[in-house]
Amino acid sequence: MNVRQRGMTLMEVLFSVAGVAILIFATISANSTALLSTRNNQDKQFATQKALSMLEELKSLAQSNSGTSITVLDKYDDGSAYFPRLTTIGDKTGATATQPPDEPISGNKSMGSSWLYVREISIKPLTDPTTPSLIISSSDVRLVRVRVYRNDSTGPRLLAEVASVVRTLAVNFPTTQVYDVYLIAIENIPGWWVNMSSLIPFVQNAINDLQGRQPGLQFNTHLIRHLAYGRDTQYIPYVNADTTTNGTLNPVPYVYFYPGALPPNYVSPSAGGATVTPPAQYYYPPANFQGTIRTEAGVVNGLNATTNPYPYAIADQYNHVMRYPDELALYNQRNNAVDGSGNLVYPNEEMTLRLLLDDMVMNPSNYTNAIVINLHGELMPFPPLRNYSDAAKKPDYYHGAAGPNGVRVVTHPQQLTYDGNNADAVDLRVYSYVTNPSM
Repeated sequence: MNVRQRGMTLMEVLFSVAGVAILIFATISANSTALLSTRNNQDKQFATQKALSMLEELKSLAQSNSGTSITVLDKYDDGSAYFPRLTTIGDKTGATATQPPDEPISGNKSMGSSWLYVREISIKPLTDPTTPSLIISSSDVRLVRVRVYRNDSTGPRLLAEVASVVRTLAVNFPTTQVYDVYLIAIENIPGWWVNMSSLIPFVQNAINDLQGRQPGLQFNTHLIRHLAYGRDTQYIPYVNADTTTNGTLNPVPYVYFYPGALPPNYVSPSAGGATVTPPAQYYYPPANFQGTIRTEAGVVNGLNATTNPYPYAIADQYNHVMRYPDELALYNQRNNAVDGSGNLVYPNEEMTLRLLLDDMVMNPSNYTNAIVINLHGELMPFPPLRNYSDAAKKPDYYHGAAGPNGVRVVTHPQQLTYDGNNADAVDLRVYSYVTNPSM
């Protein structure tokens, strides 16, 4: 037989089959592990949401009890028993036909004669950590702990646990202490570690929770969203908002650009070169902008006599801020603007960061109990205060009888460095121009 006509030997075939079998079993094992991990994460997410929901229900019940006694919560203590109803509303056992554990507000899932999830609520008075038998308070405070389990074949498996100190709305409040909290979250500056659109509600919820735990503590929250009002009102940067296209991979049709929607489809090396489609994400979320911008749909937040009678331009490295009197005047216009029904057009308008910093210097007594929290992380945003080609401090000096109307002068240094002995001459270039070329 010709050597070139030989086929595979039996041993070669067996080795090939064994290799294929190993790969198949490895793939099945990896898929099973991934499926179990996904299901476990879904269970934990569901259990956490239900535990938090039950905790909020108990807080609302205590605070709506006319501030008389918190003992109304004690009957919701489950002891060491497990119950399938994942809400404190209604009968905890779900024995009645009108309150089964799988109704929408509970959301449990039936497993024939049992339920997929069970809960355990513990409600105890506060005790001294050094002496657990010593009760600190029994009339207006309770330590509430909510646990949610999954019913496995080996017994309940803990998925989520939340706890909080709950008190009633006491009849006699202590003296109120008020703090002004300024949250710096500038619309056109990204967060250092996380997306600003998710960080802002997280911080606001934390502040509300802190107020609820401490009677007499009050925070007046001021959300500082504007870096400043831009000087050039015709400056309209472009932000791509369409998440159905290739996002920032598309050609940018305008010079001034903030990257918005990130590419929804990209080639992932970790996925073997496959095209991956993650959820829609933004670097600069267009919805965060309140200044005038442009998207694929056209100009957004532009002039509108009814809804936006006093628009403002974004301030950044390409469009420096207005002079202080002009910016303050625009802020006052926006802050006081009302519609035909007498309602504020901009109900949540706060000072720009530039106006806030100036006011803190000029009126420090107004910020005695102020707390400033920079949500951008380690980097402090700072407004572009002055354009290098700005004119002199008194721009109105040459307007009117004192001189030719509209004549302005700016000075630029021709040489930016000189030696330490001041031996080099400092050359300045002086330019004049008119603010109204038609005159």
